[in-house]
Amino acid sequence: MYEPSGEASAKSIRIDSALLDILEEEADARNLSVNAFIESILPTYIIHHRHLESYPHVIINNEILRMFLEEIDEGRIEEIGRELGRRIPRGYLLMRGIVPTHESVIKVLRENYSQGSSLFELHIHDQGKQKILHCTHRNGIKWSRFLVGYIEKMFRSLLDVDISTEYTDSYVTFTI
Repeated sequence: MYEPSGEASAKSIRIDSALLDILEEEADARNLSVNAFIESILPTYIIHHRHLESYPHVIINNEILRMFLEEIDEGRIEEIGRELGRRIPRGYLLMRGIVPTHESVIKVLRENYSQGSSLFELHIHDQGKQKILHCTHRNGIKWSRFLVGYIEKMFRSLLDVDISTEYTDSYVTFTI
């Protein structure tokens, strides 16, 4: 897994001038130097996108997702979440050589599911010996039910841990 070293290295690269123009526009819009902007987008590639060829994904608009969800029964959605939560995370961790621990599973949720795939926005809070994972989204109650099934089964199958869950149409909170 990628862990920032805190050390910078100088590297000169050649890129197409049209790409540089776009990078300069985006950096300027964010009030960053081109170098700082490139450094901010590279971790997303390193952590998430470079693995997409090995573990293909489809990126769809939230409205498309919501329309599909409307056609599926809530109970069936949670069932699908459990089945996929049992299979997908284990294969992903094995492919990347990551040993399942509380920390590594939460890191994958943050880096890949939240930041990389935008399935939800993840907020992590420590409360004594417990961790609270608060996942916010805009996809309705059925998406919450899917996340409940997926993440509960993910923790149960990878770590043999049962977690408590609370959900609404815009968030799911897991207590570990």
